[in-house]
Amino acid sequence: MKPTGGEAYVFGKNVEDNTLEIKRDVGYIPGDLNLYGYLTGQQFLDYFISLRNQDATLIEELLEIFEVPLDRKIKGYS
Repeated sequence: MKPTGGEAYVFGKNVEDNTLEIKRDVGYIPGDLNLYGYLTGQQFLDYFISLRNQDATLIEELLEIFEVPLDRKIKGYS
């Protein structure tokens, strides 16, 4: 979609000139995840990491620090 006027910036980058880079840096996970509730935490993370084609090293480190139970279904998370 081309803008009809003006400019938009995300993280200081012009959206029209840096669309792909911005899409890699910005994500959205809705608060209501009923669609994914049947997945375990590990399945959920694997799915979203694959969508963004990213290295999971930092995520794995944070999960270990916060002791997230990845074998449980995410619908049971609080």
